[in-house]
Amino acid sequence: MPRDGGDITLTSAGDTLRLQSFIRDRSCMREQRGRIMARGSCRNGWLGLLNARLTKAMAIASGQHVELIADVVDVPNLINSRWGRNRDVTTGPSVTLLKLVGWDDTHDRGRYRLPSRLPASGLIDDATSRWRVQLGARYDF
Repeated sequence: MPRDGGDITLTSAGDTLRLQSFIRDRSCMREQRGRIMARGSCRNGWLGLLNARLTKAMAIASGQHVELIADVVDVPNLINSRWGRNRDVTTGPSVTLLKLVGWDDTHDRGRYRLPSRLPASGLIDDATSRWRVQLGARYDF
């Protein structure tokens, strides 16, 4: 993790300011300036999920039974839409933050370019942050 703008060669001065702002806004990066980042240090925290299952068994005829089942995934989000949200605080392993584009002979190191749009952090993962219900039935004969 670069200590400051002098530790890395970027293709434009504007990229230096953007990178410094990006690092400053993420505590896991900010706290590790000037050294190699610890493995797994910029990961999401613990995520909790509360699910529920409701069942009702009914006898219908001569030893036959029907069981109705309702599985509710993410019960807190069903109760209140602000609860049970999963926020992604990482940039993800598949996001390339810096791209090597050349060599800086003056400082004897690589020259890097930032993407035009830096990855966002703290976004709500919509797919895992909504409640769902699965209905089912089982027939025993």
